Amino acid sequence: MLMQQVQTMFPRKSNKGASPEKRISAYKTISAQLISSLYISWSSDDMVSFPVRPAAYKVGRLGAVQLSHEYTYEAYKALKKLKWITTKDSKKEYTRIKASGGLKSAFEDIGVRWMPQKLQPRDELVVLRDIKRDKDGKPLRSGKYRKKEKYQCDSPNTPEVDLWRDNLEYINAELTKHCIALDLSNINLAALKKELATKKEGQEYYKRLYLHRVQLTRIFSRGSLSKGGRFYRGWWQSIPEIYRPHIRIDGKKVIEIDYSGISLRIISAQCGVNLPAEVDPYDIGLPNWKGSKDERRKPLKKIINALINDEDGDYKLVGTKGFYGVTPRELRKLFQKTHPVVYERLADGIGLESQFVDSQIAESVMLKMFKDGVVCLPIHDSFLVPSGYHQILSSVMKDTFREINGAEISVDVDIVKTDQLYGLKKDEVLEQQKADPEVGILRGAGSWDDLHQHQQKLTTKFIQSWHVWSQTQ
Repeated sequence: MLMQQVQTMFPRKSNKGASPEKRISAYKTISAQLISSLYISWSSDDMVSFPVRPAAYKVGRLGAVQLSHEYTYEAYKALKKLKWITTKDSKKEYTRIKASGGLKSAFEDIGVRWMPQKLQPRDELVVLRDIKRDKDGKPLRSGKYRKKEKYQCDSPNTPEVDLWRDNLEYINAELTKHCIALDLSNINLAALKKELATKKEGQEYYKRLYLHRVQLTRIFSRGSLSKGGRFYRGWWQSIPEIYRPHIRIDGKKVIEIDYSGISLRIISAQCGVNLPAEVDPYDIGLPNWKGSKDERRKPLKKIINALINDEDGDYKLVGTKGFYGVTPRELRKLFQKTHPVVYERLADGIGLESQFVDSQIAESVMLKMFKDGVVCLPIHDSFLVPSGYHQILSSVMKDTFREINGAEISVDVDIVKTDQLYGLKKDEVLEQQKADPEVGILRGAGSWDDLHQHQQKLTTKFIQSWHVWSQTQ
């Protein structure tokens, strides 16, 4: 019905150029794509960046829209005439639009639903990027946070790149067959969306929540196919770690397993030093170190990863005495003493080279798991699988690391969380369960209230619509 209304707004048939039938077919196809984009952005409380200027459609331009500007703009004008979109003009090539009026009402009636997807174009699966630099080789920066300016390069058509594309087509084809959702009440889901959409200075910024964004892209860095190469653009990668235990695959609870100190272990192995699996690579001799439960471990991991990836010498260590118990200079010396071969290569771009190795590991792990019929979601150095398969994943991760690096590694298993445990850290959940083993378990008369609340969740239709689809396959 939506398409029939849009069709009434198409321009009259013309004898010039393409045949009237082809023009109408093109209008319909583009309108359908536009409405689909508006629906997905509506479900994520976001807007669509719509290219209204001809420059965005320039043939041969890297990243150009692969559609007719004339037909696309006619579809855009049709939606405006129907008052189905509101716009927020931009000075650049894109105008931000969102659903309104009758279109928004139709979306609200439909609700947030799962839908089958077309696979991404093959030439968009492997992306090669580099950093803009001045004549002295220093990176150019822009914006409030002075981030390095990046640009996209042409990806070469080599046998290796073809194989990566083949593998990603297979992985994405598997991912699009499944429902990857969140098990959260409306209240907690709204709180999460608000947190994701809020920029906080000095903190990591996560993007909006797009449950339909499940296909992966492999992105390489510094104009080199041997640097970076990690898998990006899955929506589950965009949420903070504390909320990942609420993810569900086809309605099933998940377990996250991550490699312990993978970057340090990869670099060490490449330099001929194999760290024993039981050694904590982040135990560099800080005073009163408490092992995996030490509150300084995660922040220290971020510092070490920043040093490893600081090829331009930009990263500055400041104010470490109060939290770590040592000065910035002392912390560097402890790192150098514990990992001398890694420290010697800090300025060599070794971090991005180690990312390429861990991307090879991630690709192999996913291929093995999917070929065994197990859905596996990557988060760089960790993976999510349905909870019943965590032992298989653990073995595959260890075996794959050994095959590629010739070294051993340990893995850490996370927890499953129900909606009742929203916002709690792993240690807090374990403490609650220690005091009350039934925390998070539905019991007795209260089960009906919890079940009724579940039926009112925004994501319920999303999961139900996938079940309907899956029964027809």
